[in-house]
Amino acid sequence: MDLAGFLKDVKMGEPFFLRNVLFVPLKGPSWVDDDFIVLDEGVERGWVRIRETGDIGSSFIENQGPGPLFLMDGEELYGARQNRILNTSMVIERERKVKVPVSCVEQGRWSGGGSFSSGRICAHPGLRAITASSVHRSLRTKGKFESNQSGIWKEIDRKSRTFRVISRTSSMHEIMEKTMGEDLFRVEYEPGEDEIGIMGYAGKRPLAIDIFGSHSLYRKLAPKILSSYLFDGMEFGGEEPEVDGFFSRLLEIKDWERFRGVDVGEEWRYTGKKQVAKALTVNEKPVHVAFFAM
Repeated sequence: MDLAGFLKDVKMGEPFFLRNVLFVPLKGPSWVDDDFIVLDEGVERGWVRIRETGDIGSSFIENQGPGPLFLMDGEELYGARQNRILNTSMVIERERKVKVPVSCVEQGRWSGGGSFSSGRICAHPGLRAITASSVHRSLRTKGKFESNQSGIWKEIDRKSRTFRVISRTSSMHEIMEKTMGEDLFRVEYEPGEDEIGIMGYAGKRPLAIDIFGSHSLYRKLAPKILSSYLFDGMEFGGEEPEVDGFFSRLLEIKDWERFRGVDVGEEWRYTGKKQVAKALTVNEKPVHVAFFAM
């Protein structure tokens, strides 16, 4: 399978601004079936149950929904003994209970119940990049989806100091909510029917690219993705962003490394100079591709 063969069908749309972030819609065909459910709707409808394993680096997720469950790297699991984020994107088939790799995003708490809900947010691109890079190293050396937990805590602390926001438990969720207020959960953007992903810039730097295997999957996840880009972009004001060759750099990647996915499918990984990319394919078709500047 040639991942670039799929990505060449993705075209850039008309750029637009939300606050200080320049967004570029990405348009293309759907490659996979549109029957995925996602974390927020799965938890809300009672289809998805998430519980502690007793280990900081894993959680149990059970899918009793009507279709396969798609989970995106960086999505937050909220509650239990401490909030976590997913270390990678994955698909969990229906009627499956899977131990999934996670990282802690609330260093100062280890108390509470055993169940999670959805935090309705995902980590900002900078934090997702740190996670993706360290998970790639772990896959290479140990065959595991482990992150650099101390590096994640360090980035959350850095954001807290940058935005002068105090969280008693060093909670990513609390820092994002105090910084953005209700805007964290309310993004004024409705993707077009042909949109399959997004690219974002702030200041003179690219933030990230997220591309999905179907239009409906992207529409379900777009609000939390754009919100996370906006949070990250608040740090990089001052210069007006402009579109450069960031998307072309993704297309130029040739030396992907491939690993078995968490439950089904295959992981594609690349780490280069100041950039990291990841993809999940199922049945030889891309479900999610992400590309980060570092």
